[in-house]
Amino acid sequence: MNVRQTTIGLMCLVMRASAFTGPTTETTHHLRLEREHTFSVARPPAEAFRLFEPVGEKLWAEGWHPVFTSPSDAELHDGSVFTVECATPQGGTLTSVWMVSRYDPPHAIEYRNVFPGVRATQIVVRCEPVGTRQTRVVVHYVYHGLSESGDQFLATITPEAFRTNLNGWDTAIRAWLGRGTPATP
Repeated sequence: MNVRQTTIGLMCLVMRASAFTGPTTETTHHLRLEREHTFSVARPPAEAFRLFEPVGEKLWAEGWHPVFTSPSDAELHDGSVFTVECATPQGGTLTSVWMVSRYDPPHAIEYRNVFPGVRATQIVVRCEPVGTRQTRVVVHYVYHGLSESGDQFLATITPEAFRTNLNGWDTAIRAWLGRGTPATP
């Protein structure tokens, strides 16, 4: 084989290799942001943890009504799926789809939440013991905009707005602990 044949052979090999680039990855340019907040619950972790399960949240969260897709999903496990309807500012309702992506009582529960066409969110709630009757609750959100309206919503979630929202959780839980009756029947 002469130099010319070797050069042509190498060029063909390079051309074949560069021609096969595989499938392309498509991306959009929507917003992504992370927020985290910590507060305390005056209960041991096993009791506090229940307040962040879908049904337990009904005790303190006004208007929270999870609807499980099946009886087996109501028995929480990794992969449990439920929906929640919420009111929109325009007076309508929007249904979000929730999945429990990690269920590790009494330490952590992780959700994946999607408002179709608007946003997708990962939510992790960790319960850490502080003494025998107190729990530190760490709530971590990762938001992904899926559309312009989703991006507009994410833009409103400033660190202060997020802190205010999560302080509302703390206030609602304290109120429930004080009265002992559910926020919503």
